[in-house]
Amino acid sequence: MDPGNAVAESRRLVVGRTIALTWLNPHVYLDTLLLGSIAAAHDGGAVAGRWWFGVGAALGSVLWFTSLGFGARVLAPLLARPRAWQVVEVAIAVTMVLVAAKARPRVSLRRDQRRAHRDAQAPGCAPS
Repeated sequence: MDPGNAVAESRRLVVGRTIALTWLNPHVYLDTLLLGSIAAAHDGGAVAGRWWFGVGAALGSVLWFTSLGFGARVLAPLLARPRAWQVVEVAIAVTMVLVAAKARPRVSLRRDQRRAHRDAQAPGCAPS
């Protein structure tokens, strides 16, 4: 945002938007549940291991979001160019295609396993 063209926003609006982005973000809850379930199984379920896991997760989160904020500030001039966004979008597309290609064999394998299991369980059918 260009400071010369900045629109004055009230503190109440900024705080409200910040709260909404924080607490209405579904990733907050997904990450909490996911990390909580991993922590419960970490170190054989020992309480000390779970606490260390939680401390490490919290420190990792602080480090990640701090780096993300400062990195955005540093990379803002580069990302202001349309060509940079084209490169970013191509990298995202390639990543998505690679993930899909890697996941594809597992999906068809599961389908084949279900079919074999269903055929084996069918009444009146002798297993082959």
